[in-house]
Amino acid sequence: MARKPSRRKCPTCGGVGVKKNGRTSKGAIRYRCTHCEASYCVNRPDISRKAELDQFVKWLTGKNAIGDLQVSSSTWQRRTNWCWRVDPVIVPTGQI
Repeated sequence: MARKPSRRKCPTCGGVGVKKNGRTSKGAIRYRCTHCEASYCVNRPDISRKAELDQFVKWLTGKNAIGDLQVSSSTWQRRTNWCWRVDPVIVPTGQI
């Protein structure tokens, strides 16, 4: 059975027909365009943001200091600045 052609578009040339081309040293999937031969990786900001929010909530509700997080304080502040602006959603239970 033949494979279906890829519908992924190249961010460089806009051509359709991108193939997987191994992984980076950090484990991200690398893609290569069959038209312009450009190589790129796809970022998943939704996964990164979820991990940042989980780490932020864990830090906020826990007893650890920023120095215990194994990241500099300026990096921590830059990464989690958006977390302070998240409005919590409180689901009504119907209980009085």
